[in-house]
Amino acid sequence: MKKALILVVLLILIFSRSQSQPVTLSDDDLPNISYRPLVNKKLESQVRAFIKSELQADSLFKRSGYIVLIVDFDIPEDVRYLRDSILFLCYMNKDFHSFDNLDLDGVFPNSYCFIENKPVLLFVRESMLFEKRFSTSSKKRFQAAIEPYLAPRIDLSNSKLNAKGNIFRPNEVFQMHGGFEMFFFRNASREPIIRGSHY
Repeated sequence: MKKALILVVLLILIFSRSQSQPVTLSDDDLPNISYRPLVNKKLESQVRAFIKSELQADSLFKRSGYIVLIVDFDIPEDVRYLRDSILFLCYMNKDFHSFDNLDLDGVFPNSYCFIENKPVLLFVRESMLFEKRFSTSSKKRFQAAIEPYLAPRIDLSNSKLNAKGNIFRPNEVFQMHGGFEMFFFRNASREPIIRGSHY
């Protein structure tokens, strides 16, 4: 209930401010996509096990790809009876798509790290409710860090096929299925509940 009230107040403040005057932020004022190791050891352990399993099972994942983690603090209805003991839930899957378009801020993660020599991208569900914007410099740094884990790209800027200078990745793959949810508890000694497809 408290989170819902905070969300409503934030929406009112954002709406009222946008009505009074437009807010323009310079690139220096925008948040950065940060490199940040996972602090939850149980989550890190689950990610590590998933990566090891997928490296054995998926030949494409051996060559490219990364892990997507979407952290959510809104507990689903079917497990509301556990809401006082659940700290957060997390959706995990692998993916392969690129981050070539700097204008699509919504596809960029809040932070990232590396586990088992694979990028792990962390998205916070609550921030996905709003229009995320990140500094261009941090998006470029993130692009450079993840580039070795993506399908090779071809620059068409000097080609008659593409006058816009876009990047083309002929073997790019988008992960459409799979993944699973994990529920982590306030009691750190309690093992997470895992549901959905699992490794």
